[in-house]
Amino acid sequence: MERSRYSFKPNVGKGLNRFITNFNIAGEFDLAAWLAIVPLASTREGALLEKGKQDKDHLRMKQMTILVLAIPLMTVSVFAADVVNKQTIAYWSLDEGKGQKVKDAANGNIGDIQKAEWAKGISGSALKFNGKDARVMVQNNKTLHSETGDLTIQAWVNVTGNPGKWSGAGGVVFKQGAYQWCVKKEGVLWFGIWGARLESGGDFDFLDKLNKWHHTAVTFKGKSKETKIYVDGKLKTKGTVNEAVDPTGDPLYIGFKGDGNHYFEGLIDEVQISNAVLSKDEIAEMMKITLAVETEDKLPIKWAKLKNAN
Repeated sequence: MERSRYSFKPNVGKGLNRFITNFNIAGEFDLAAWLAIVPLASTREGALLEKGKQDKDHLRMKQMTILVLAIPLMTVSVFAADVVNKQTIAYWSLDEGKGQKVKDAANGNIGDIQKAEWAKGISGSALKFNGKDARVMVQNNKTLHSETGDLTIQAWVNVTGNPGKWSGAGGVVFKQGAYQWCVKKEGVLWFGIWGARLESGGDFDFLDKLNKWHHTAVTFKGKSKETKIYVDGKLKTKGTVNEAVDPTGDPLYIGFKGDGNHYFEGLIDEVQISNAVLSKDEIAEMMKITLAVETEDKLPIKWAKLKNAN
């Protein structure tokens, strides 16, 4: 098998790069013998054809351009390490797949896995939490605080146990006194800072959606306190949480709500925290980037490294 490396920035277009506009991508391609790589230096543009289809995804290359011609059942993989931009203060892909530690790709914060188990995720591997004593603990670090006062928390969540039987709200991402992103016993999502909180409500309830992956996100604007909750890229609730994100000295937890020992039951994947209020389109784009990974009957892709170009 031949291996080649390319760096490129995608233009706005169809197919793969509709998920990754405005990013630079450092990719590593595993190329089988039947994969043709054709330099097109004159146009500095390439086309990716999937299973003989005629629709093209144009890729603007930094140094050269390639034309990838795929025959049926062809597989091209791009291996990924992180999804990070300047606004990201923490990102745990949870793609280690083994061991007892997980690493934040933005600032290197290490999480200690405590009784959570590795499982298949929405992208690569994920962690499975038993709802009793499983969690990930990340020691406090100043990089886990939003210097801007703004916040966006995103995570893929698959609730496998009936929240109505939990001892309390199951923490997805929790930092005492700073921010709380949880699934309540009633099956709804809620975001809290100290005593102030906002629940998702509306037409979404995990009680009716067990054993299915959902992309969850919350945004908080520090100045106005405006808070928005999204599920699968769609706005579900907006309101205000009248508190400020304080720089506390407590650990950050994944799968656990520390003020009451409340544990999450299910799977969590792709945890990301940003010190900015992401727009609805930006949240939907992040969700779609992950959905583009290893989809059936399409070109399997595992994104290697997404860095904001600016």
